[in-house]
Amino acid sequence: MNNDVVFLRRDESTHGKTEVVLRNGNTISVDTDPDKLLNQTLIFLGSNMKARRTTAKKVHKIKQFIPIVIDSEMGIAFFPLHKQTDYCRYYINSNYFYDYVDEQIVFTNNAILLSSLPESFVRRQYERALSMVDYQKKIREQKIKYDY
Repeated sequence: MNNDVVFLRRDESTHGKTEVVLRNGNTISVDTDPDKLLNQTLIFLGSNMKARRTTAKKVHKIKQFIPIVIDSEMGIAFFPLHKQTDYCRYYINSNYFYDYVDEQIVFTNNAILLSSLPESFVRRQYERALSMVDYQKKIREQKIKYDY
């Protein structure tokens, strides 16, 4: 998975498959759970979902609906719009989130995701993701300064 992914979704309308919506508007259906897709990406990068969630809980004091930072350098973070126990799963790439209007999440590539969630919740999730990416970027920059 790379930065071309706008959002991941699995719900009743996808018949148990995960839909990966890309920046160019194409949609790919896969049998893999969205959490497993993100975890496979993180494992490839030398981490995993459990480690990222544990870090977020300790550092950012977030207990649920934890955004997953894939790459802070590129600003790739996916924020969830579901509980961990929900069958329906939605992960939004914060790079492509544009607005939330009339129960629709609008993306920078003009894709739309219908959602009945409160606007304040969706915006808070987006802000959390941005905050986590920014924090990790600053930590990395500080580490680079002290390594030289």
